[in-house]
Amino acid sequence: MRQYWDQCQITWSQIKWLNKRDISQLNWAIEYINKSMLWKQHDLLFSCRHSSDPKEKYTYILGFLDHLYRLGKDSQELFTIKMRKTWSQKKYRESEKAKKQVYFSLSDEARRHLEQLEKARKQSKNRIIEDLLSQAVKSKPFE
Repeated sequence: MRQYWDQCQITWSQIKWLNKRDISQLNWAIEYINKSMLWKQHDLLFSCRHSSDPKEKYTYILGFLDHLYRLGKDSQELFTIKMRKTWSQKKYRESEKAKKQVYFSLSDEARRHLEQLEKARKQSKNRIIEDLLSQAVKSKPFE
């Protein structure tokens, strides 16, 4: 019986990324589980009452992940990996390091100038544009 129980439980290495004190992460994890619909497709019970207690939310999440053993160890591991990677991506996108993509058209002449600057400065086009914008703002502050 003990061996069977050990097989069902999710390993610490699979859930160590989940912070039991981070309310926003716990709320996100519950929302992720609900949106996945995995629990409905396979008749798994997942009912996280609207609790404000982080410990209770954490327990519900772990309980659900443990319960995925019914789908097989591979499915349990795959779901947990996808969940962790999705959380990492969300954190990255919300960080200041993430850059937003901007699309615009340049005239052929402006594009040639940008390419010349790229070669002369040995910098990327993005870096050149960022530097030029920064210089423009510093030289003529907005009023």
